[in-house]
Amino acid sequence: MSSYGILQAQLIAQQKEAERRRRVQQQCMALAQAVEQKIQVLLSDPGLTTFLGGISALQEQAASARSLAAAKPDDALKQLQVVAGSVQELVTSAHSKRECWSEEREQIHRQASLLLDRLRSITLESPACRKKMEELVHHLEQASTTAMKSSDFHSLIQDVEETAQAIASLDEQESVRKLTVRHIVDLLSTRGFVVGQPKIRDDIVHLQAKMPSGKGVLLQIFSDAKIHFDFENYEGTACKDELDAILTKLETEGQIETCVEQFVWHNPDKIKKGSKDLPYGQTQKRYMM
Repeated sequence: MSSYGILQAQLIAQQKEAERRRRVQQQCMALAQAVEQKIQVLLSDPGLTTFLGGISALQEQAASARSLAAAKPDDALKQLQVVAGSVQELVTSAHSKRECWSEEREQIHRQASLLLDRLRSITLESPACRKKMEELVHHLEQASTTAMKSSDFHSLIQDVEETAQAIASLDEQESVRKLTVRHIVDLLSTRGFVVGQPKIRDDIVHLQAKMPSGKGVLLQIFSDAKIHFDFENYEGTACKDELDAILTKLETEGQIETCVEQFVWHNPDKIKKGSKDLPYGQTQKRYMM
């Protein structure tokens, strides 16, 4: 073969390789464009965005392969083919998860609706408790429209139910306390006390009553209806007798069960020494059933 023939053959081979590379580059550009368009379609679907974990990495890989196509079209094509396969797997997975999620969302929506109906049907007397329940209802309404795992939602449902029970229990306690305060005010008034307006401080009802003689009693009624009492200006055992009379009336007329857990004599100098019933300066504990 002549040198002309060899040179011509080499030129033809180079031209073929250049043409092949050009075609591979075009293929890379077309594939990169197709991958990027598919990714944009996925991202534009609000119903799929939750299930597109890893899509940012695929975007970066596609962009890297596109920039590599001019220098190394074969390597770029291989990389793009891998990316295209991964994107297709992601599409299939996202649609499948959305179908499952749709079924779960239907169940979650039904559960949330039933619970919301129950919460709204609860009658509460305390304004503070009503406000807490309204906030709880709003929280559940917001959560039922938010994407979350089924396990997380079931946990939320349990928390909401427990909180609702606590609010209802608190409202019942407050109703009992109001009833107790009302009975105590009426009872003290009938016994000749001038009863002041009940005041609430730190969630404790403070009630002060005095007689024209100077005798007085300060009552603190807690949210669980526990009562602290403090009698003033009583001689001897008169304060004990006064308390017995008040408690007996509460039980018989107010139908309120009482139990004195502790009675402390804070004016022992006014108690006769040697008393067997009321030891000098000592705490007396007694119970009423």
